[in-house]
Amino acid sequence: MKGYYDPKYAESFEEHGIVRYLDHCRGYAIERSIPGSEHYDVMGCYPIFCCKKWEDLKFDIQNFDEEKYVSLFLVTDVFGNYSEESLKDTFNEIVKPFKTHYLIDTSLSMERIVSKHHRERARKALQMVEVERIDDPNEIFEEWIELYSHLLKRHDIQGIKAFSRRSHSKQFEVEGIHVFRAKIRGETVGVNIWYVNGNFGYTHMSAYNDMGYRMSASYALRWYAIEHFKVQGLTCLDIGGGAGLKDDDHGLIKFKEGWATEKRPVYFCGHVFNRKEYDRLCIKMTDKNSSYFPLYRKGEF
Repeated sequence: MKGYYDPKYAESFEEHGIVRYLDHCRGYAIERSIPGSEHYDVMGCYPIFCCKKWEDLKFDIQNFDEEKYVSLFLVTDVFGNYSEESLKDTFNEIVKPFKTHYLIDTSLSMERIVSKHHRERARKALQMVEVERIDDPNEIFEEWIELYSHLLKRHDIQGIKAFSRRSHSKQFEVEGIHVFRAKIRGETVGVNIWYVNGNFGYTHMSAYNDMGYRMSASYALRWYAIEHFKVQGLTCLDIGGGAGLKDDDHGLIKFKEGWATEKRPVYFCGHVFNRKEYDRLCIKMTDKNSSYFPLYRKGEF
């Protein structure tokens, strides 16, 4: 199982730049041209950067040509083998807690994992909603695209976060993908996509139509997925954090808290290769006191 480690996941960002394999840490990043500059910058794959050897990421960073590249940024994998101190030793510009991720210890019983409120919502939903795991994700690709289009409109998702059809196609090829579908009277009302790597599972994306929201299909899907991964022997599941750049989506956070047994931070990390070019690119920015990094790309997320 590869999940976010699979090169096909990195390839799903090819429309935004060039996939680069980082030999030392054994992870993938995306090189992008910078508007208004002859230089490039580098980003970790969205929503998290995964690699095998976090302690060697600093050697990959040292290998970037400062005459060509301006900056690098990424969000860490919650299961990565690093500490805040080691990250600060790797990145020269910024290392800060970014979001709280909610985790599930699958060794516990469902009664200990799931809050009373969520157990009741899931029980009622499962009486109306039929949930199944899809062995071949491509069987429901068109259904997923339709649901995802509904998600984009509902939450006004744009930019890199709004994956294209081609990007979804690549992501459906990732080794370790698990897809769960919710149906009501034969109609697909929701889909939940996960990635698995080794003993860890990550909820990747979910989308629902109006009926799926009304019938609480998200509760039925989440309950079914947790039970599935318990049987599969996974030790821990990452169900992510809040939406956007801050943990300020209280409804989503309350939903995730009701399933979680633990909370851990992920970190936003930034590095500047070429300070002179970085400062030149930021001169035109009106809000120079913003903590956004890299400042010259403010607004793309």
